[in-house]
Amino acid sequence: MSKYSQNEILAEIYTRTDIVDLISEYVVLRKKGKDYWGRCPFHLEDTPSFTVSPDKQLFYCFGCQTGGNAINFIQKKDGLTFWEAAAVLAERVGVELNSKENSPTRQREYSEKQKFWRMQAAAAAFYHELLLVSPEGQVARDYLTRRGINEESIKRFQLGFSLPAWDALLRHLLNQGFSAQELAQAGLIVARGGGGGYYDRFRGRLMFPIYNYMGKIVGFGGRILESGEPKYLNSAESRFFSKGDHLYGLHMARTSIQHSQQAILVEGYLDVITAHQFGITNVVGSLGTALTETQARLLVRYSPEVILAYDTDQAGVAATMRGIEILRSQGARVKVLTLPDGKDPDEFIQKHGREAFQNALRKWTQGFFAYKLRRACERYDWGNVTGKVAVVEELLPDLAQVNSEIEQQEYIRLLARTVDISEEAIVADFRKYLGKTRKTGTNWDRNAQFRHNKIEVRALTNPLLGKSKLAERINRPAHLMAERKLLQMILEDCSVWPKAEAELGPDLFTDEYLQKIWAHLRNYLANRVYNREGLARVIDELDDPACQSLLTEICFHDCPADVEQRERLLDDYIKTIKRYRGQQRIEQLRQQIITLSEAGLAETTEAKNLMSEYQALLREHKVK
Repeated sequence: MSKYSQNEILAEIYTRTDIVDLISEYVVLRKKGKDYWGRCPFHLEDTPSFTVSPDKQLFYCFGCQTGGNAINFIQKKDGLTFWEAAAVLAERVGVELNSKENSPTRQREYSEKQKFWRMQAAAAAFYHELLLVSPEGQVARDYLTRRGINEESIKRFQLGFSLPAWDALLRHLLNQGFSAQELAQAGLIVARGGGGGYYDRFRGRLMFPIYNYMGKIVGFGGRILESGEPKYLNSAESRFFSKGDHLYGLHMARTSIQHSQQAILVEGYLDVITAHQFGITNVVGSLGTALTETQARLLVRYSPEVILAYDTDQAGVAATMRGIEILRSQGARVKVLTLPDGKDPDEFIQKHGREAFQNALRKWTQGFFAYKLRRACERYDWGNVTGKVAVVEELLPDLAQVNSEIEQQEYIRLLARTVDISEEAIVADFRKYLGKTRKTGTNWDRNAQFRHNKIEVRALTNPLLGKSKLAERINRPAHLMAERKLLQMILEDCSVWPKAEAELGPDLFTDEYLQKIWAHLRNYLANRVYNREGLARVIDELDDPACQSLLTEICFHDCPADVEQRERLLDDYIKTIKRYRGQQRIEQLRQQIITLSEAGLAETTEAKNLMSEYQALLREHKVK
């Protein structure tokens, strides 16, 4: 595709993208009338309030007031910038994203990232072929057989084998047209000391390609199969790869995670592969590293609930304790699975099967607080006073991090029962603890409370309150409702616009969000380019998420089909808006008249003119 302007490229992306097909990959949608409905992927809900319009190519959730077009959906779902999301869709529908308006730096970086992905994919294909057919790969094939990994899983996860030779991959990829410098920057080969050429980073290892959430290979993990160290070797950190930014298997698991609203986090590659092989597909791995905040944020995008299923050895317990804190800091609802007999998920599933693992999830999964309480009781002798005090003191910070009073009460009851102390005594110590931390300002509770308050403030100040429970307690002024309905009518029928301007003037709206929307939308209407692609561009150009969601919500409300009824409603909307403007002008005039009177200027021509206009408006609007 030749180079186009950004507007033309985006229009082509919107034209080729079917938003229903796109969102169906993430959300189970059911058709109701002309639209599709499902449970919102952006917040927990029991009753579906998330709707997708194939006619308008828009989505909107009436529960959390999130909405927009196809690019906005990918932005919100995967936490991307606008152009990153556009690149995802462009690749999906076969549109070349290069643009004359893109900066040379952006074009160069995008080109380099594409080449990086091609190199990783070429390496993965080479390793995979070696595993499947090479004589040297027999050692890896035997290992996988012993571990119960079947051929389907080998192909699905594109497992591979790196030859023991020093330069097998190097020679192969040089023949593919890549340079040694590029391969070194991609972390696939290593420069010899003293400038003596290069050698393969991975040699004699079982290879696990690491994918990003979009399904692009960004690196590798390699397990040594014979003698040698380290046992596991990862790709070198680079501009385009950091193992702490990715979760193993997420590209395969994210749809299942979204549908189940639950993610199971394990440690190892084989834990993930075995789980998927047995049909447990909401499992991802933390790449054998301590869980990072980036990984936690990535996971919480897809599910609010995370079950930690790490190994039960000392290192696994330590990793679990760290994982609880990191996941909770990102707003996750955290539980912990402790499998019996100290087995890891891979071993347990291979031995007992899928159903036994699902039963274990129901039987052996604990909330984070119960897990930490059990671990504290294992460390301290809670049969004496000193031990009881130590257990309670260790758990007080966790109580303080809980926003829900109901949860706090339940945890206090659990703590009291476990260490045989009265609830009143624990509550007393808890209050003292909160008093100390408020004075010092060091407790994470302040951050937790801030997050809680921020959610409420955002809801109260958001103009898109829609059908939320908070919105039901806040009465939106009649003139704002009328302005929203007026814009809705204009979107449905452009002929309404001239009549509205004749009655209200060119500035149709008083609401600041509607003013921003109208400033962009008016140009599209004037130039007669208002269609589904044009509307998608208006939403993009608004840039303000509140305006984007408001316009999307308005688009999801239909006007009456009856022409006479629509005309009556239009007249009512215009009258309501004019009445509000009149009342605002009356109050403005009143203040001006008072000011002049207090200054001794009540008899001036200016004051008399203001009084004349004031009285006329009072009569017109029948204000007593």
